[in-house]
Amino acid sequence: MIGDLKNHIHLATQELKLVGSPSDLRILSRKVRYLAPRILKFRHKASRIPPSLQLEPTNICNLRCISCPSDRSSRKKGYMEMGLFKKIINEAASIGVERIHLYLHGEPFLHAEIAEMLSYIKKKSLSVHLTTNGSAIGEAKIKDIMDSGLDIGDHIIFSILGNSKESHERIMKGVKHEQVLADIEQFVFMRRRLKMHGPVFEAILYTMDENRHEVDDFQASWNKRVDHARIARASNSVARYKAAQGLELQRNRTCPQIWERLTIYWNGDATICCGDFDGDYIMGSVRNSSLEALWNHEKLQQVRDCHSRGKFAEMPICQYCDM
Repeated sequence: MIGDLKNHIHLATQELKLVGSPSDLRILSRKVRYLAPRILKFRHKASRIPPSLQLEPTNICNLRCISCPSDRSSRKKGYMEMGLFKKIINEAASIGVERIHLYLHGEPFLHAEIAEMLSYIKKKSLSVHLTTNGSAIGEAKIKDIMDSGLDIGDHIIFSILGNSKESHERIMKGVKHEQVLADIEQFVFMRRRLKMHGPVFEAILYTMDENRHEVDDFQASWNKRVDHARIARASNSVARYKAAQGLELQRNRTCPQIWERLTIYWNGDATICCGDFDGDYIMGSVRNSSLEALWNHEKLQQVRDCHSRGKFAEMPICQYCDM
C-alpha cells in the first residue's frame, strides 16, 4: 500500500503543475475523493449508484497487439450510436455518476463522433478518461478534441508498448511509431498554445517479455513528453485463461473495478466485468434497464459477495485474472 500511495502522491504533484485557477483545485479535489478508496485500500462497499461508467465507443481496433485478445472476441463488431450514448450520459449525470471511462475493447478514436462524445460528457460536468493506442488521431481530430471542453480532471492515456520503434511496432502490429509520437507532441503543443490546464496526458507501458528491457528508457523518454509516464504489469486476460486452463496463477485480492464502474458495451449491453471479451456475463441492457438497476443486479452482487469472502474460485471469470 505504501508504494501505491507514494506513486499516487507523485502523480498528484505532477498534476498540480497544471493548476491555473481555484476551479482547477476543486476539480482535483473531486478526483481525490473518487480515487481515495483505491489508493488507501479501504474496505470496499457497494454504493447505490456506480461511481463511474466504462463505456465502449467501439470494439473495433486498427491494430493487432500481441498482448490483446480483442481481435479474437466472438462479439459482434460495431459503434455506439450517439442517441444511445446521450441517453446513458444523461442518466449518469442525473444520478450522480462522477467519471466516464470512454474505452474498452477497441480503439475509441475510430468512432467518427468521438469528439462530440467528449464534448457531451463535459457539458454534463462529468470527468472523462480515454485510453488510446494513438494511431488513429491526426491533426484535425486533435483540434476537435482539444475544443471539446476537457479540463484538469480529464485524462488521455496513450498505450505505448515499446520505447523503441522496433519494439513498439513489433508488439503493436500496424502502428507507426513516428506518427504516434508526432500526434502526442501535437496534443501537448496545442494545450500549451491554447493555455489550457488540461487534459492530463499520460503514457503507459504494460510490461511483458518483449519490452521489459526498455522500462528505464521509456520512463526517461516519456517523462519529458507527457505529464505522467507509467509502468504497469500486463494483465492476464480472461481470453488467455480460456486458452490456457493450466495456469497456476490464482487471484488473491478483491478487484477494485467491481465497486467502481459499470461496464457497458457499444450496443448497450451491460456486463459484470470489463474483461468479458465475448459477452458471456451480460446482465441486461441500458436500453430497457436503469444504470442503478444494472449496478445492483444480482449477478454483479454475486461477484462482489465472492470477492468479499475471498472465494474467487467460485467465479471462473475472476479466478485466473490479476487485474
